[in-house]
Amino acid sequence: MARSRHAGVLSHSVCNASLLSSLRCFHSSTRYVSDHARVVDDLAASFADAYPSASTTSASVPASSASSSMPQYTYKRPHGVVQRAIQTILKQSPYTHAIPTMHYVTKSHLVDKLLPPALAHTNTLGGIVGLDLEWNFGLRMGKTAVAQLATANDIFVIHLSQMKRLPDTLVAMLQDPHILKSGVAVRQDLSKLQRDFGIETCGALELSRIAWKLDPERWNGRRALISLRDLCAAYLGCDLAKGPTRTSSWTQVPLTNEQITYAASDAYVSLELAHAMLLDAHAKRPMSSEDAQKLLTEVSQAKGRRVAARPRLANLASATNRVLSPIHALHCCALCIRLRKAGCVYIS
Repeated sequence: MARSRHAGVLSHSVCNASLLSSLRCFHSSTRYVSDHARVVDDLAASFADAYPSASTTSASVPASSASSSMPQYTYKRPHGVVQRAIQTILKQSPYTHAIPTMHYVTKSHLVDKLLPPALAHTNTLGGIVGLDLEWNFGLRMGKTAVAQLATANDIFVIHLSQMKRLPDTLVAMLQDPHILKSGVAVRQDLSKLQRDFGIETCGALELSRIAWKLDPERWNGRRALISLRDLCAAYLGCDLAKGPTRTSSWTQVPLTNEQITYAASDAYVSLELAHAMLLDAHAKRPMSSEDAQKLLTEVSQAKGRRVAARPRLANLASATNRVLSPIHALHCCALCIRLRKAGCVYIS
């Protein structure tokens, strides 16, 4: 009887130990997945720019978009669509420069000095400002190192990693709902700033939403976010190359000329694309300044929604289940669930 009781206690202890071990393993796996899910999200976003989807290049945008002969976009050769949009839709003569002035800033007080005049006179529809971020790639997502802002006349490449604090004027701009920040996956960029610096942000203007709303025929009912590269090919006739500069070190001082040009161009193309799509829609069906402002407000206030993940990433778990160990397959499945919930970052 005593032996039976002892065996029962031993069995119970072994069971508890096994359960505890399993829980620890699960906790470790969950923490692993949590640590790397954000990295996978951003890699998924980068894949969209680096490798345009076949359906996009064949149907949604001109066939020449995949050609290396397509001119490269750079802020140094702007297309002038911001000025044309102001003249055509607002019926005004904007005061704009032929080429925007680029400011590479590494000190907070200089941002506080230079940014307010530029924001006071954006010379854009609805006060739109182009926004983009850069950070170092790695096993862990790096903290935002560079923030880029673009108005019609000025581009700011702000080296945040070299500043002890966020510039006050930058924080005020990010928190102002009346200043619309345009970009692809811009809501995710603003959320990253919230996580990295503990500030509230608002005023996201998702370029993909503008494209879906104004040009549904071209985008064929697509629900995944449209990459900057695809939008650039469709509305500006240029290729937005995503080479090794994207994954270079953004915390190095100073940034190279290639990095500065890359960062400035991404911000300015986000600004030009918003105006190019409005001009394209205006050519098909004339809109007033009130119509344009109403559209921009609707897009900026639209709630995020889940969208379909790209098949290559959505099928990742089933493909790896056949070749990976169970624990690695669990990691992969969890990451794919995270991708599906987040829409592979292609959500707004």
